[in-house]
This record gives sequence, C-alpha cells and structure tokens, in this order.
Amino acid sequence: MKRRSWTLAIALTASVIIAFGPQSATGASASGGLTASAPGVTSKTITIGFITSETGIASSTFLDSALGAQVRIDAQNAAGGVDGRKINMIVEDDQSSPTQDGTAASALLSKGVFGVINFSPFAFGSALTLEQAGVPVTGGAFDGPEWGQQPYTNMFSYGGGLDPHDPASTVDGLFLKSLGATKIGGIAYGISPSSTNSVKDLKESVESVGLSMPYEDLSFPFGSSDTSVQVLQMKQAGVDAAVCSCVQSTNISLIVGAKQAGLDLKGEFSFSGADSSLFANQTDIQAAQGAYFPTTIVPLDLHTAADNQFVANLKKYDPHYKGGYPSYGLTGSYLSADLMIRGLELAGRNPTRAAFISNLRKVKSYTAGGLLPNAANFTNFGHLNKTGCMYVTKVEGTQFVTIHNKKPYCGKLIPNSNVA
Repeated sequence: MKRRSWTLAIALTASVIIAFGPQSATGASASGGLTASAPGVTSKTITIGFITSETGIASSTFLDSALGAQVRIDAQNAAGGVDGRKINMIVEDDQSSPTQDGTAASALLSKGVFGVINFSPFAFGSALTLEQAGVPVTGGAFDGPEWGQQPYTNMFSYGGGLDPHDPASTVDGLFLKSLGATKIGGIAYGISPSSTNSVKDLKESVESVGLSMPYEDLSFPFGSSDTSVQVLQMKQAGVDAAVCSCVQSTNISLIVGAKQAGLDLKGEFSFSGADSSLFANQTDIQAAQGAYFPTTIVPLDLHTAADNQFVANLKKYDPHYKGGYPSYGLTGSYLSADLMIRGLELAGRNPTRAAFISNLRKVKSYTAGGLLPNAANFTNFGHLNKTGCMYVTKVEGTQFVTIHNKKPYCGKLIPNSNVA
C-alpha cells in the first residue's frame, strides 16, 4: 500500500452492518436553532457512514478500523458532539473488493448518511457513486489516484494534497542510505495501484541518492504470508535492505523469512508502520529485532500533548487497547474520523454537504490537533507539498523506539519522477 502526501499509508472488520448509534432521519423539526439541513442530520444527531475491509484479503490490517473511528467519535460526543449534535456511525464491510465497496456506498446512501469515511484499499470502487451524490468523503488516500483527480474534490485525505501522477521523494532513499544500505529490494501487491506505485517511487528515490534497486516484485499476491521465493531471490541479487509496501501479515512473513534464510540485511523497512500487535508472537519478536517501521503519527515516545490525548482516548474508549502503537487500520481511521469531524465543524450549525466540501477545501494547515507529522493543505487539490518528513522507529525488545535523535527524516520531490 502507498504512503500518500507524506503520511504513511499503506496498508490494508463481519460482513454485517454494525450500527454504533441510532440512524438519523432527515426532515426533523428544529430545536434550539438547529435544523435538519441535509441527509443524515437532525436537530440532535448527525449520521455518517464508514467503509472498510473487515473481511477478505485486506482484513489483517483493517479488521479494527471501525473501532479507531468510533474511538474518535466517542471522544467528540463526550465533549458535546458538533454544535450540540451527537455523531452516529453506520459501518459497512467491502469484503476487500472494489465492487463490494461500491455496494457498501450505495447501502449507506440508502440509509441517508451525511458523509462517508472510506478507509479501505478498495475505496476507488465507490468514488464515482459518492462524488455524483455530492457526499463528502474522508480517508487515507492509499488505494488509488482519485483523491487528487477531478471531479473528486469531495474526497479529503488526512495527508492533504495528492498528486495523481505520483512523483517520488528523496526521503526513503535518504533514510536507507543512512543505514549504510546500497542495494535495495522492494515488494508490492499487483492488485493495488498504490502499492506498486510506491515501490516504483522507491526505486526513483534510492537511485536519486546513489543507491541501486536490483530486485523488485510488483505482482505479489495481496495479503500473502509466503515470501520464501522473494527472500531467496533477494539473496541471489545481493540485496542488503528490503522494503515491503504491504499489510502486516506480509511484513511479518518477510521479516521472519529473511532471518531464517540468512539474508543479512542492514535494514528491513515496512511501509505499513509501527503496530504493536507485532509483539504478540515470540518468533515474530525475535525476528523483528532491528527492523524499521515509520509512524503514521508523531511518535508516541515523544509524548506530545496530541500523542497523550490520543493514548488517553484509546484507553478510555477502546476496550482492547493494551498500550503501544495500535494498528495502521485503527490509527488511520481515527485520523479519518477526526477529519470528518473537522469538516462538520466548518460546515456550520446547520450543515450541508456542499458547505462541508467548500469550507474544508479552504483549509491550508490541518494537523489533527498536532497528531500528524506534516500539515495537510486542502487548497492544493491534485498536488503534493514539495517537501515532507517521516519519523522512523526501530524494534528494540517489545518497543518501537524513534531513531535519528527522535527527529524526522525529510526529503524533497524528485523532478520528472512521475510514475503514473
């Protein structure tokens, strides 16, 4: 999966609809100056939809995504909601299928939702349906280029602007070079345009800083946990750093397989990000020592106010949280819900879909309250910022420890590096 707009977004929960609150009806009477101004809005509630891959090939990363969004919504509701309205969320499972993603969107529209959080690697399957309905959409923009293409100006990623031509940055190459690596291997999912483009970008990045990429597999089966062939081929190619634009199950397979095959790597780098579920298995813990993972958010060991609030919300509203980094699916959906809430706040006391879209499109600096490493700019639709940064953590024992003196690696877009 692909990192978009300088945030790490790779990656990838039952096939029944889960309702976390009562469905709102339109046309409610006004109360205290609040009126039902749009679908999904009453004087007391706003109902939004949520789409993810709870089942199927992407579920290893996205199984708990709905919970992440619900945690953020619960915290907002406890603080009074938005303009006094509580937020309800209806969840649909796209079963890791673009066709089912479209079906999920249609189901949500039939239930009268105001907006949709689409946190799925198959979000492109519903993009046209939601755009034609004028529905605001928030998410991670890790599925395809539509988040930065006309006419999809209704779609907002917490990473900010997205260039559909997918230019590369020097940041990955600079990080790998700092490890002393010279020959890089990359694995991507053939079914995912964002995953394959990210490894193409990786090649541009490493070559821009004087490294080489003698091995790449751009057709790996989505979610597969058998990387034995790829590990042996990397060994034959003399690879000394391996990068996976994959979900957690594939990341772990590559890490364990490399150790078992005696592939001596200076760096194993997993785009999907730090996820403390890695420490559930002793074999994985031993194999992962020294492996590198970026973070979607400002690293937790920096203990910023935003980090502390994030952790406090998880402890209060996620009954399964045991500390550390939650999955990419949970973290990214939390951020996507925060962005939906920000759009609702900007849409006014009696929000409309059009007001949500037009007002959020004017925001130049969105950081999810300081949780994001890079400020998102929604005014530059179709474009990336020219510079951007990422934090990288290293596995030490059962912890992700931020390296580089707890400072981010920063890079610039590479001229003429478009891959799409």
